[in-house]
Amino acid sequence: MTGRSPFDRSPAFQSIRDEDPDFGIPKKTRKRCTCCYMPFWTCLIAIAFILGGIGTCAFFLWPRMPQVSFIDSGKPDKSTSIINKESAVVQFPVHLSFYNPNYIPINVQNLDMDLYLRPDDAGSLKAGNGWIESPMKFPARTTTNFSVQTKIFANFTDRGDKNVKGLTYLLNGCLNNQKIKVDYNAKADVPSISFLGLRPQFSGSIDIDCPFDTSQLKASVNPSSH
Repeated sequence: MTGRSPFDRSPAFQSIRDEDPDFGIPKKTRKRCTCCYMPFWTCLIAIAFILGGIGTCAFFLWPRMPQVSFIDSGKPDKSTSIINKESAVVQFPVHLSFYNPNYIPINVQNLDMDLYLRPDDAGSLKAGNGWIESPMKFPARTTTNFSVQTKIFANFTDRGDKNVKGLTYLLNGCLNNQKIKVDYNAKADVPSISFLGLRPQFSGSIDIDCPFDTSQLKASVNPSSH
């Protein structure tokens, strides 16, 4: 005895088996998903909680663009501002405010500031730069004030047209006790948002005093006085 029914040996059954080899073989039952064992409303509530948790995390952790604002500029430091027969260096602080709108603290790795003199007949001339001494950390949801060190450099030995115009503008301001107008463009490097191609930027103009007195200027621009 083979245990097969007469139907299994019938020509009709064999014909169907030839067309469908799986015909007559008991099929395995599929396992149901875990959520399907729960009542329908329970599944909906569980899904809602999961989506709500993801949305909450995204709201608090999604990077937001910080805001950097100019406050004022300090007076040039006479101890670090130098003038001689070859060059002049004017160093002064710029005071800024940094608002972090994020719900977590963020770090500023670097701040690149370019400085330009602006003679009336020469447009903007690149004349210096600004920087932070080391990376800074800013608390969440707060405004923090900080300072950037900046430096203007003038080369007396460069006789190029633009350099001469910038140098003349700087020296005339010093000799006439006039404010020296300086334009600035700056970008902050914030690693937590830089990967998105976002860098806080700010620009504007400031007026600074000349740190050199008349005797220093005459001794530098007129070598015969030495």
